[in-house]
Amino acid sequence: GEEFDGTALAALATEGAAYYTKLFFFDLNPKTVENLRLRIDESTDIPQEVKDRTVVSVGDYSDPNSIINVLKTHITNNMRGLNVVFLDPTDMSVPFDLYLAMIDFGNRTDFIINFADGTDLRRNITLAFEKPESPVHMKYMRVLEVPDFFNDPVNIEYGRKGNYLKLTEKFENTFIQSFKNRGFEHIHEKRIKRYYKLLFFSSNEKGVKFWKQASNRNAAERENGQLVLFQEN
Repeated sequence: GEEFDGTALAALATEGAAYYTKLFFFDLNPKTVENLRLRIDESTDIPQEVKDRTVVSVGDYSDPNSIINVLKTHITNNMRGLNVVFLDPTDMSVPFDLYLAMIDFGNRTDFIINFADGTDLRRNITLAFEKPESPVHMKYMRVLEVPDFFNDPVNIEYGRKGNYLKLTEKFENTFIQSFKNRGFEHIHEKRIKRYYKLLFFSSNEKGVKFWKQASNRNAAERENGQLVLFQEN
């Protein structure tokens, strides 16, 4: 019966929110977007100057332009400094086209990505090999930049044997390699229990340094429910 702030409200209520030029939150559901706007407006924990710099909008990550066009409306070329992009889907469904669009829009961008290896991939990766025409196969094809994953004979054999652990490992490595190919050499994984990982990508070594400091804070310092997820296992 306990209620606590979700990701968006928790982030806006932190002291660090004051240092962002703009803060954007996107969701596909217009009702969710409207509810978040209302909660931000009514919150007494979020400073007004942070509220004034916050944009909440409908956005579809399968249509990168629906997000990029909103960013362009609020961010001019001379405002394109350091960016942090957090993607928090409930499954493995964010197409790689979105990452490419975000990289192209802001060339100094760090990514924090919810990588659902312990849920979605664990349950469905072998199914994607068993049924090449299935929706889950097509979904995973869009997640990876390269089309060869499902044609690899080794992966096909893992799929035939139902070896989801090896397939999940190779899927993640393929996903990560596409970021490395674009200069994101500084990478850190943070396991969130058995459910998923948070993958952090940066083109600057200081990015990982800051990320580790943020995600390894002592439990006594955590006041928001979402941050308890970061406790060491």
